[in-house]
Formats: sequence, C-alpha cells, structure tokens
Amino acid sequence: MKKIIYILILINAFAFNLELRASDKKIKLDSTVTPNQSKQEFAYDDNGNQILYAYYSWDKILNNWVQSWKSEYIFDDNGNPILYVLYRWDNILNDWVQSSKSEYAYDVKGNRILNASYDWDNTLKDWVGDRKYEYAYDVKGNRILSAWYVWDNTLNDWVRDSKFEDAYDDNGNRILDAYYYWDKTLDDWVGDWKHEHAYDDNGNRILDAYYYWDKTLDDWVGDWKHEHTYDNNGNQILAAGYDWDKTLNNWVQSRKFETTYDNNGNRILDAGYRWDNNLNNWVVDSKSETTYDDNGNQILNVRYYWDNTLNNWVGDSKYENAFDDNGNRILDAGYNWDMRLNYWVGWYKHEHAFDDNGNPMLYARYIWDKTLNNWVGREKYEYARDDNGNQILYAWYDWDNTLNNWVGNWKYETKFDYSYDTLSVINPINNSKYKFIHQINYNWDKTNNDWVISDTAKYYYSDFNPTSIEKEVATIHNFLIYPNPSSEKISVDLGEVIGGVGFTDLSIYDILGNEIMTIPNYTNKTEIDVNNIPIGTYTIQIQTNTGIVSQRLLVNR
Repeated sequence: MKKIIYILILINAFAFNLELRASDKKIKLDSTVTPNQSKQEFAYDDNGNQILYAYYSWDKILNNWVQSWKSEYIFDDNGNPILYVLYRWDNILNDWVQSSKSEYAYDVKGNRILNASYDWDNTLKDWVGDRKYEYAYDVKGNRILSAWYVWDNTLNDWVRDSKFEDAYDDNGNRILDAYYYWDKTLDDWVGDWKHEHAYDDNGNRILDAYYYWDKTLDDWVGDWKHEHTYDNNGNQILAAGYDWDKTLNNWVQSRKFETTYDNNGNRILDAGYRWDNNLNNWVVDSKSETTYDDNGNQILNVRYYWDNTLNNWVGDSKYENAFDDNGNRILDAGYNWDMRLNYWVGWYKHEHAFDDNGNPMLYARYIWDKTLNNWVGREKYEYARDDNGNQILYAWYDWDNTLNNWVGNWKYETKFDYSYDTLSVINPINNSKYKFIHQINYNWDKTNNDWVISDTAKYYYSDFNPTSIEKEVATIHNFLIYPNPSSEKISVDLGEVIGGVGFTDLSIYDILGNEIMTIPNYTNKTEIDVNNIPIGTYTIQIQTNTGIVSQRLLVNR
C-alpha cells in the first residue's frame, strides 16, 4: 500500500517581499483555522515582514486549542532576515521553550555572508552551535567562497570543517570550483577535488578537467578531462574524453562523441567512440538518433550500442515525446530494448495537459505491466486555475487494479476574494498576492465512490497600515512546482518575475529543517530528480538577492 506523510508545515516566513508605501492601506492574514484540527497565527512588523508563525492543534479531550510550536523572526532595515527562532510547547512547564535558531548576516550589497544554526541545550541552558556557513563574493557578486564550520563541544566553539572555492572569468563564467576539508592533524586545509573550466570567445565551454588531491605527492593529480569543439553556429560537434595515465604521467585518450545537426540546428546524431589501445585507433560503440517535429520539438530519441558478436547495432533505450499546438509537452515515454523478446518494453510514461495560458491541468503517470504487456495507470493529478491565474483545484488519484480505473485520493479547492489589488494583501500562505477566503479539503469515499469533505480551512484578515516607506524590491509571483506530489522528477517554474531578481540557490529541506539538496545558480523551470528522496513533506526554498520564497513539496511512491 502506498504510504505518504502529509503534514502542514511552515511556509517560510521569508517567502515574500512587499512593496510598501506609507499611504497604502492593506490587509494582513492574521490566522487560518481548520475546525477541530489546526490553527495558525501570524504577526508582522511595521514593514509587513512576518515576525511570528504559531501553530496550534485541537485537543479533543480538553476541547480546546493547545500550543504546538512557533517561529519568531527579526529583519534588518533592508528587509533581510537576520534571526529565526523556533520554539516548542512544553506541557510540563506549560510554557514555550527554545528549540533552535538561525542567524544571518549580509554585506552592503545584500549578499548573505553568514548562516549559522544553533540548538538549545536543556542541560546547559544555552545555545549550542550546529553548523555555520560563511560566504564571500567578488566585485560582480559571484560567490567565490563557501566555508562550513561545525560545533566542537570540547572547545565550545566553531571549528573548520570544509570549504568550496570558486573563480570566474571577466564574463562571469566559472573557471574553477574546488573543495577542501580541514585536517586537524595538519591544522590546515587539504585539497579533496577541483574542477577547471575554460571557455571560447563565444562563451562556449571548451574544457572540463577534474583533479583530486594526492596526499603522497602533496599535489593535485589529474583524473579525467573533457574537451569540446563547436561549429560556427555554436553547436557542439565534438566532445573528447581523456583519463590520466599515472605511468605516462599524462592525459590519454579514452572516449569521444561526434555530433551531427540538421539545417535547423537540431542535434540528430551522436556517435560514441572508445579508444582501442590494441588497434591504436577509435572504435565506434554507441550512437543516438533524434527526430524532431516541424516546430523543432524533440519527438523521438533512440540509443543503440554496437554488439561485436552480432556485428550490428542493438537497441538500448528510446524516448518518445509529443507536443500540443502551443509547444507544451503532453507525452513523454521511455522504453528499454528487451534482448530476450527482441522488442521495446515500456519503462515509464507521463501524460500532460495544459490550459490556453500554458498552465498544467493534468499530469498522469503510467508504468509498464509485463503480464498485460501494456501500460497501466499509477497516479494522476488534476489542476484548475481561475481567470486570474490562481490555482483553485488540485486533485490526486491512484489507479485501482481491481476496478481498472482511477480512484480519488485527496483534493482541495481554494477560493479567492479579488476585491483587493495584488499589492494590498499580506499573505504568507503559498506566496499568494491575493486574498484567500477558504480552502476545502476532500477525501475519497470508497463506499459512495465520490469525494467527501474532510475539513475546511478559513482565513482571517485585519487592516494593516504601513508606518514606514520601503523601496520597491524584486519579487517572484506564481512560483510553481509540478507535478506535486511527485515520485520521480519535478519542474520548478518561477513564473512571473517582477523587478529583476538575482537568483542564487535552490534548496530542499525536510520537515525538521534539514537541508536535503542544494542546486546553486539554477535557472527557471529547473528539473529536479526526487527519486532518491524518501517519502514525506518537504520545503523547496529559493534564495534571491531580495529574500526567500518557498513552496511545499510532497514526495510519494
């Protein structure tokens, strides 16, 4: 039976930046209430920054709300978070007790230069360090140093752990990234690995070289390198791989890939070769053929390998795609070649549907049933948006093999009040710039084979008059993760970007606040593989030069 953890978690209090003017009148979200289940309360400073998030649960025995946990925040004059403190309710003390905190610092350009987290030690009655990160940037704002520290309980102080160093050329291309760890015996930094990169005048990467630190030689030693060649149109036509030969103390040829393009610049053939030392020549061993539709969308990719026994090409894998008239991908399917059956066998298939604005309306996942020799459903998600582009429906279904049909699992419907303009609402839930009225959650009733209401979350607001003037800042609207929930890959779409946000890192945190994954210098619509992430509820957090935005992610299987 499929398992999933669904817990309402904190939508990061730094998830929005507001454009405030002293004359503006706004409303702020004070609380959300799901009767007999949960309640959330919020508070803000004079600039509209959220400084409190408190969560309560319903006690059926006491027939009343009981405190669970709360978070408090402090911001600097530029709206940057500088302190976050988490408290938990102690039933014995009948009071809030500190649990953890994070401290932040920034340079004059707004770049974060410090991130330190602490845990509260009940025995010492004091904060004890957990981890600390220090950052440095060049004059163009590129991060060139990330130093990590851990807390030493014996020394009762921070000690060095590891660091990353980066370097960039005048065009902002990263030409070096190196990792070092602190050697307590040597009392010095020791290299672990480094990457070197080079670019041509057009910004194409022409070299990637990887080195590791040899403790015996006390120096960097080559491991592998890739050299790239491009045509006049900037298309990569050759990628050559080399390995380091310790005997020759030099690079030796290993593999290469040659690429061919059609007249439209689409990659249609990749041929792979390996270097044969006996023949002292290149030997072809793989190829990949790609087909496109009239709009340049990739609709077929087939990969082959050379079978020396058969002296012929043998299928390895193929990928099929289909697109609607607007260029949205509505089908992606993968197949593997079955040597025993001598034909293609399904691996995965995803179906998608979009509205006229390109918003996802449907995501369905299928797996291959070897017994039926056909696709069978696994799960699907349906979405709906109103005329303002806000998501008002999310429904999740599972495939029932007995009924041979989709069966509901969970859905919610959301309603908005559009009598307020987008700059008049302070609402940290889901980063919304509109006024939520309520959210209705449903479960599937197997007896009646229909949706039934499980609970309704209501939102309560009050008037808010800013007392200070804050400069206009960049924000992100319509931040979207799909499919969500997911079991394989997700796409992160930043949607509408207002004011020129400078992006840095995308991170995924579990429900305890532990960082699971970080993607530095990501781009819009980044695709993330969540196959290796355990089932549960997570927060995807994007740090920009003006704050942090967050969304909830559910991972299931």
